[in-house]
Amino acid sequence: MKSSIIRTGLAVAVSVGAVVATASAAFAAPADVEPYVGPPCEVGHLCAWDGPGYTGARHDYQVCGLYDVRSDGLSRVGSFVNNQTGDQVATFHGPDEDGVVVPQYTSTAVDARPDTTDRTTWVVQPC
Repeated sequence: MKSSIIRTGLAVAVSVGAVVATASAAFAAPADVEPYVGPPCEVGHLCAWDGPGYTGARHDYQVCGLYDVRSDGLSRVGSFVNNQTGDQVATFHGPDEDGVVVPQYTSTAVDARPDTTDRTTWVVQPC
């Protein structure tokens, strides 16, 4: 009787282990994707802060378009995390020397930049 209980317990443990391993594999990142390192930013989002070092006001973008960050509560883009998917390219715009808003730089997901205060960036285009 005791060996029957041990065999049953062992079979259950192996089955549970197989289910856990299968579930873990199903939710693992693809092998060709670098793991994201940086402040929390939901997958599929472009997260922008108005201060360097991911400080100050924050706004998350997840829909393609052109967004003036000043309308979203930020004074500028001081740092950001591009945690979008599929090598999505975000474009950041700001004034040139004549005050005309032009593209300044791009970011291909997944990317994090802790200090972009060397430029005055007012417009974000997540995709």
